[in-house]
Amino acid sequence: MAEISQTQVKPEGQPVKKRRFFRPRPKVKPAAEATEAVAAASKAAPPKVQPAAAKENKAKPKISPQPANGHAKQLPRKQGKPEKQEPKLLPAAAKTTTRKFSAPRAKGVPKQRLSDIDFKYLNTPDFKDIYVLVTKAKEYFAADKETCCAKFRIANEAIIERLIKDLQLTEAVAKKGLSTNYFEQINLLSKEIPSDMVDSNVFTEMHNIRMIGNSFAHGDDKYDAIRGCKTCLIAMEKICRWFVDFEPKYLSYQRAKNMTKSNFFADIWQGILSIFKSK
Repeated sequence: MAEISQTQVKPEGQPVKKRRFFRPRPKVKPAAEATEAVAAASKAAPPKVQPAAAKENKAKPKISPQPANGHAKQLPRKQGKPEKQEPKLLPAAAKTTTRKFSAPRAKGVPKQRLSDIDFKYLNTPDFKDIYVLVTKAKEYFAADKETCCAKFRIANEAIIERLIKDLQLTEAVAKKGLSTNYFEQINLLSKEIPSDMVDSNVFTEMHNIRMIGNSFAHGDDKYDAIRGCKTCLIAMEKICRWFVDFEPKYLSYQRAKNMTKSNFFADIWQGILSIFKSK
């Protein structure tokens, strides 16, 4: 057959139209042939099997862990005004009506047992009066804890008065009208006693005994009797240990200081006399 030209020449003055060729559509396979093709394709590529853990994760919805206090955790909102923060709820153990006094324990120091506390080191001629007051207070430790705290307060006041006398502050306390104001007396001692001779915890323990003892002496229920009694016993042990070591050292320091003053004035007087004698 003769070749068919893609373009056909027409008379002059008319545009030449190009002839379009269309690809033949593929023949549709019958239903049987289509099913065989699908089966062959499935055999060639086996389906992906997901692990059991992944299936379980898809099956079960993710549950966020609940906090220990039982309140559901609220997620922050993405849009809109910020949510008002609710006040934090304290655990039940923290809601107590009593106040607890306890000085921090240094690292490496074992916890002191109440049964190990003994005031026999006070049974000397210099500290006999303090020993009598402290032992009387300890006698009520098991039977009557409120009376025990009140007795420890009396022993604490006796130590404070003795320190005021040792530091020669009796006249200053009387002028200021602080003879019965043990709060101000403790603060005065904290200022007058040299810092290298005392630990600040000693004055804290004095205030603890003063507050707890006053509470039970006046019949207030501000503090728990068991905790208050234990606190007073431990605090009195710390105060007495320090007091036995402090008083002799301070008295010897005061005597040496007075001697240096007297020698200083004596030297000045001798110098003045020697000047007049030379003339």
